[in-house]
Amino acid sequence: MNSVASNLKPIPLRVEDRWLLAAVAEVLFGQKVVEPPGIAGIDWGYLKRQASLHAVEPCLARYCEGRAGEVPTVVSQKMQQQQANLKAYNFFLLQELGRLTGALMAKRLDVLAWKGPALGVAAYGDLSLRQCADLDLLVRPEQMNEAVAELSRLGYRENVDEDANTRNLERASPKVVVDLHQMLVQPHFSLALEADDLLQGADSVHALGLSIPVPSAEKLLLLLCVHGSKHVWERLAWICDVALFIRVNPDLDWKRLREDAQLCRAVRMLNVGLLLAESLADGTVPARQFETARSDVCAVKLASRVWTWLFLPESSHAMSFHKALFQVEMREAMRDRRPLLLHLLKLAITPGEADRAFLKLPSWLGLGYYLIRPLRLISKVLSRR
Repeated sequence: MNSVASNLKPIPLRVEDRWLLAAVAEVLFGQKVVEPPGIAGIDWGYLKRQASLHAVEPCLARYCEGRAGEVPTVVSQKMQQQQANLKAYNFFLLQELGRLTGALMAKRLDVLAWKGPALGVAAYGDLSLRQCADLDLLVRPEQMNEAVAELSRLGYRENVDEDANTRNLERASPKVVVDLHQMLVQPHFSLALEADDLLQGADSVHALGLSIPVPSAEKLLLLLCVHGSKHVWERLAWICDVALFIRVNPDLDWKRLREDAQLCRAVRMLNVGLLLAESLADGTVPARQFETARSDVCAVKLASRVWTWLFLPESSHAMSFHKALFQVEMREAMRDRRPLLLHLLKLAITPGEADRAFLKLPSWLGLGYYLIRPLRLISKVLSRR
């Protein structure tokens, strides 16, 4: 592994986290760990919780099958059952995705799928290896209401959501959640990437006799990097998505991808995604692209920071502060940082239920909660440093 990529990962890690990394390396990338982690001191319950948190339970279950003699029988059996259930649900989600996209296109609505089972087909090869929870669809803003009406006709009920850019719908039995997007990120994230841009040159993936519309390979990889950056790469699975997608698409038009990233002002997000992918699986990113990514000194620092907090057992208010700074540093231009900073400031001073429960004030002192909120956040950050 190149020195820059290998130095991104912190040492030491808990034995359970080294099991997760070994599982991903072997099952997804066919790379045997030179010194596999042992079982001394392993907390199997914690390991399973971490696998669930990072959405890599299928990888862990497959890896444990190969080390059956070391894994307690009860743990192994439970993993196998969960894996069977997850596999069945993934295939059901894929069929449902085909039904929904087919119905929307029949109404002459433009729609694209990304993440979820569509990405499982496009990047993993084996749908049972990607942990899917819901369906994400992108439609044109002017067609949003028509799309909601069609999904309602198909048995979905809309949930109340304050996010004007995403409509959340759900079907009770069997349970399926659909996030219907008209933008991939909220306006305060200031990303110049519209639905029209993604619909141009759209592609499709094929499985089970279904044809699912998806963005072009270059735009989909950029979306994966944007999505990971938006959520500060909190899940190992999101890094796996990027690395696997690059591996199964050796003919990516990198020049076009770089141009797209430049146009929507997401170059650093792309660079961080590439650095993380290479640090996870050696030899994933083409040498020239890796050199370009690591020439971005800030991107190298941010990728290293991701590995520093990726396996923390729990988040804290202190970490929330650092992750907010991460989002700001991910933006290269002040015109993109400004709306994000204003959004974070609004979150910092707007009182919530916890602030009102912390100290009961009479109604005429209601504005006092705007002072209590930042003071509580500052005290929590300082107490947990």
